[in-house]
Amino acid sequence: MIIKRNKFIDSTIINITSGNGGNGHVSFRKEKFVPKGGPDGGNGGNGGNITLLCDPNIIGLGELNFIKRFKAKHGENGKNKNRSGKNAEDLILRVPKGTLVWVQKNKKYIFIGELLEKDDNLILAKGGKGGNGNKKFVEASNQEPLLAEAGEKGKCLNIKLELRIIADVGLVGSPNVGKSSVVKVLTNAKPKVADYPFTTLEPVIGVIKNQWDTITIAEIPGIIDQASEGKGLGHEFLKHIKRVNLIVHLLDASRNKLFEDFEKINNELMLFDKNLLKIKKLIVINKIDLLENLNDINKIKSKFEEDGWDVLTISAIKMEGIEDLKITLIKATENFSISKIQIKKHLNSTKQERLKLEDNKVIILDQEIVQIAEGTDLSNPNAQIQFYREMKKKGISRLLEEAGVKRGDKVWLNEIEMEMR
Repeated sequence: MIIKRNKFIDSTIINITSGNGGNGHVSFRKEKFVPKGGPDGGNGGNGGNITLLCDPNIIGLGELNFIKRFKAKHGENGKNKNRSGKNAEDLILRVPKGTLVWVQKNKKYIFIGELLEKDDNLILAKGGKGGNGNKKFVEASNQEPLLAEAGEKGKCLNIKLELRIIADVGLVGSPNVGKSSVVKVLTNAKPKVADYPFTTLEPVIGVIKNQWDTITIAEIPGIIDQASEGKGLGHEFLKHIKRVNLIVHLLDASRNKLFEDFEKINNELMLFDKNLLKIKKLIVINKIDLLENLNDINKIKSKFEEDGWDVLTISAIKMEGIEDLKITLIKATENFSISKIQIKKHLNSTKQERLKLEDNKVIILDQEIVQIAEGTDLSNPNAQIQFYREMKKKGISRLLEEAGVKRGDKVWLNEIEMEMR
């Protein structure tokens, strides 16, 4: 079976799981002539983090959308002779510049940051911390600890990613005004060019170069009436215009309604986001090669200029005015830079519960105690005694008494069922 991947994906939801920490080890030093060598159980290694990394060479979110689920590796378990387990490697997910990130919490997606520059990174889920071996539990009253901690569990999260293309120039216009042809002659991009509407079904980015500078231009697929409300390609591509520093309105000189065409596009941009009105704009009238004389188009150009607009006339097919357009675009964007939004951290300020009652079951939630229970052989009576002491030391026994738990009652620590003594 052949699976065909979409060439350009600008939004996706992925599921990630960071690695579990390795378990701590219970062991005792055993050497000839050393009858009581003491505990030497090593600690578990940390689980792998899952991190987003901004890579300018990545185009779109297609790879992440194709795989969907990502799991980091677990940390190694501790060993005897005080040998700690190895930490797991982090799982790095590479995304393009302009990627916005949300994390799902309580069925809602909360914005946590964006990646705008090369090597920007954002840790989505930290790996679980490795559990302590039994050496950590040595104390004056317990020289032979049988306790160890299981590693912390990794985090499982749903992450929403959305790409908003970062380019110096955004090229907009009605379908079939020649946007792809203009991008093709200005840059090294190779968009599909044909004489029918909606030839371009995804944004195309090209690089404009001259001997002084280099800028990027993004062709935004054809905008139609009510695109701001989602009609046609609608919101799919209008969102990409938010990142540009200059908007170029491309008009078709062979049409009789240039002012109307311009107002329609401008209106859709305004309805989608009023902040787009603050972005500098340039009007470019294409296809002047189709006109028998330029008198009428020069009058239209003058009328736009009277209204305060900068206007250029070109023919992408005949390469007329292209060099002037290239110089104008480079000069118009040379003083702009991307304003970087500081990455936000979503903090959970809710105090962690240590105990809860659910379906007439008393469940211990204290993370440290749960890890010790999961990392210890509680079938060993001596280990049980040490574990109850640890519960008392950490205040869990008092909480259980306040909750009405008596000797002989059962409590749960994840999947572990215990009878209170």
